[in-house]
Amino acid sequence: MEFSERRESILDSALYLIAHLDAFSLTMAQVAEQEGVSKPVLYDHFANIDELLTELFRRERTQAVVEMLDIVGARIESDDPYERVTFAVSRASEFITLVKDRPERWRLTFEPPLGVTPETRALTESGKREVHEAMIELIAWAVPNPDELDLGLTTHAVQAVIERMAHLISTSPEAYEADQLVAFAAQHIEWWLIGRMAASPTPAVGVVDGGL
Repeated sequence: MEFSERRESILDSALYLIAHLDAFSLTMAQVAEQEGVSKPVLYDHFANIDELLTELFRRERTQAVVEMLDIVGARIESDDPYERVTFAVSRASEFITLVKDRPERWRLTFEPPLGVTPETRALTESGKREVHEAMIELIAWAVPNPDELDLGLTTHAVQAVIERMAHLISTSPEAYEADQLVAFAAQHIEWWLIGRMAASPTPAVGVVDGGL
């Protein structure tokens, strides 16, 4: 295995252990055993366990934030307010699917386990803020007359629903189907974003039935 490939494989092994042990306190011996190599091989790549875990967190955090900003930053070419809102709500489906496909990345990045350093926790919060700001921009783009809406509080409410659904799909996949969680998230986000447009003479788009 090439040097760079081995390095990434070691990080993958550490990520697996963190996800299954639900703790950020690992030893080089544990990672070496999971990777199927001797400890000296690990020390060829990382000076100690702190360096390994810091590199792992930075890798996962960077990729997670990039993927989520890609989802939240997407737009469609439409001036129709209902099409815009429907598209904005559909971002919840994309986000939950992302979490379902990589639950370890989601949990490490946005629900870090016990034992992380203050610096690591600060990186977690900065990632959440980046996503929050992007979501504010998405909602402001989607809804008509955004100045009449408390964008900050609305975004917090929307984000709380999405993050709770993401938590359930990543921690209890045997209890909840992804489609079930997507539909629930869509319904509640619809109340906030489309419900405020109910007085319009134009019929609202059926977001849940329309296929998140």
